[in-house]
Amino acid sequence: MTILAIGCTDSPERVSVSTKKADRRINHLIPIATYEQALSEASGSREQMIVESCQQLEGKRKTPAVTPETLQIMQEVLFESAAPKIRAAVAAGLGNTGSVISVPKLLDAMEDNALVTRQAAAAAVGKLMGWRDGFNAEDSPEVRAEAVEQFRERWLLFEGSDAYQLATDPEFRKRAGAIAEKRAKFMRRKERMNDGNKNSLHEESPKSKDELPPQRRPTAEELQRQFKLNQ
Repeated sequence: MTILAIGCTDSPERVSVSTKKADRRINHLIPIATYEQALSEASGSREQMIVESCQQLEGKRKTPAVTPETLQIMQEVLFESAAPKIRAAVAAGLGNTGSVISVPKLLDAMEDNALVTRQAAAAAVGKLMGWRDGFNAEDSPEVRAEAVEQFRERWLLFEGSDAYQLATDPEFRKRAGAIAEKRAKFMRRKERMNDGNKNSLHEESPKSKDELPPQRRPTAEELQRQFKLNQ
């Protein structure tokens, strides 16, 4: 069994990056007390280890790497556990993994019978996809079902887009990054060329050897002087 093992802070309510940013807080998907209650309700070592792993994912500024095997176990516990607090803890853990692959399972969990599980699943979907409007975990089952169905339709559109491949396929992400870098270089080169052309327009062009000086009208004195010379 592959279980996620990552470090955690002694103070779950607050994680500081530096002394200058010690006052910045991290929003948790579920309260720390929910994890503690979930641990007390764990029916075996498997559930206990998964809940502990999910709790360790909370409060991380950088999304940790989670293996596909661990994600699979988390999804299984999400629907196999009889304890709502455990299902809530696992839903939050899936949201903190940064893996959008779990979104369909979380959408199902948004229709869970337990309010705490629905709230955690909705918060996880909100973190993964940014979909926070349109669903209220305290609404009636009919209203919730309609809202979740709309979320599923949005997921189908997302699943068929390049954004899904960027989020789930490392090779596609690598190729897209290389293309973006080449395009950025081309745009920078084009910008430099445009700047060079603009500067050349402001420079004074040299006069041609055959170019005649501009003609001017002679003054009255010059005309009188010329008239006297001709007499």
